[in-house]
Amino acid sequence: MPESATPDVELFLDELVFDTLAWMVGAARERGLQSSIVLLANESYDPVLWRAAASLPGVRYFGTTTFWLFYGIEPMEMETYLSLWAGRILEATAGTDAEPLGWVQAFGVPAGREPEVERAVEILRDEEVSTIAVWSYLACVAMSGLAPDDPAAVWAAVERGFAKIAGGG
Repeated sequence: MPESATPDVELFLDELVFDTLAWMVGAARERGLQSSIVLLANESYDPVLWRAAASLPGVRYFGTTTFWLFYGIEPMEMETYLSLWAGRILEATAGTDAEPLGWVQAFGVPAGREPEVERAVEILRDEEVSTIAVWSYLACVAMSGLAPDDPAAVWAAVERGFAKIAGGG
């Protein structure tokens, strides 16, 4: 392997990722199971790979980790960031059997930024991402390395966000 990623190495890695996903989804499908594929929202984004993965027979959900805080996105850029990734999810899943899936960050949230969690849920729904999940349950209260500054406030923001999109608030 070369010390830096060459076009050949990048192609090899993309093919390896796709072949592995295809094998796993196929093995699950043979057992009567459906699959979820969640790829990272980072510089490795490849629309061709995403579309191919979302198109695999047996993929029920396809999406990404729209973890704006983890990736260092400033509050003023959060909506643009989430909209960009929501669009990429929708593009990958258009015309496939896969439902668009977006993950909302509820870990490592600094004090004072809890309202962003609520807003993130709304943004993904406004962008027509049909399935929204949160990492992690109760805002990682039991995970000292991932817990937000105020897990209760973050979880309350999660609950408010889902109540709003469900028409309850």
